[in-house]
Formats: sequence, C-alpha cells, structure tokens
Amino acid sequence: MFASTCENLPFILLEAMSFGLPILTTNKKPMQDIVYDEGVIFDIDNPKSLETTIIENINEEKLVKISKENYILSKKYIVKDSVRRSIKFICDNV
Repeated sequence: MFASTCENLPFILLEAMSFGLPILTTNKKPMQDIVYDEGVIFDIDNPKSLETTIIENINEEKLVKISKENYILSKKYIVKDSVRRSIKFICDNV
C-alpha cells in the first residue's frame, strides 16, 4: 500500500512495481497514472474507500494479475532514458 498524497515521481512505488508487487495507492496524481487498474486506487480522504479497495483486491488471482501488470508497466520508467530525454529537451529549447 502506498498512501502518499504528494509526489513528483514516486520512486518507491516504481521500485515496488519493478519487483512485481501488487500495489494499492491513492487517487492523487501521479500515483493514479502510474499503476495498473483503477480498482487499486483509493480515496486517501475516505477511510471507507481504503477498506473497500483492500477487500475488493484481496483475491490472490487478482493480486497476481495486478503484480504482473505493474511489473510490465515499471519497465517503461528507465532513469537513464528519462535523463537523456530531459537533457535533449533542455538543449533543444535553450
């Protein structure tokens, strides 16, 4: 569970995904944009939402699917590529 409300790029979340762990996270950006399946997102301001999200995702088969999809998604975030693209963007726009 990743219950942060303020992140720029949540490396902890990406690291967990890269290990194939199932993720439940907040409805705040960018967390909701990074993880697989809207069903794993809870409203951090609503404790009942967290409870519901946990109950709906406790099924082992669903957790395995979430884990596999998160692992695949995590491979899109390669730090070296991001640094190169950022430097290129800056150089092209100076």
